[in-house]
Amino acid sequence: MNGSTNNFLAFIGGFIGAMTHYITNIQALLNIRTSELFDFTIHSLIGGAIMLAVKVFGDWMLHKIKSKRNKKDE
Repeated sequence: MNGSTNNFLAFIGGFIGAMTHYITNIQALLNIRTSELFDFTIHSLIGGAIMLAVKVFGDWMLHKIKSKRNKKDE
């Protein structure tokens, strides 16, 4: 997998994680109101964005560590 695929998967993982926080059972999903749906969507997108940011930052830190190790080996 390339970096774009990993970032997409991190976003999807964050989105699903935020969804499971707000929807605990099928009955809650069926009785959801429009305002709750909007709130749920916003929080899910924010959760996905946070997960993506953490993953990108982690990838950047690993890249920096690996590049420093390669410079020491030379």
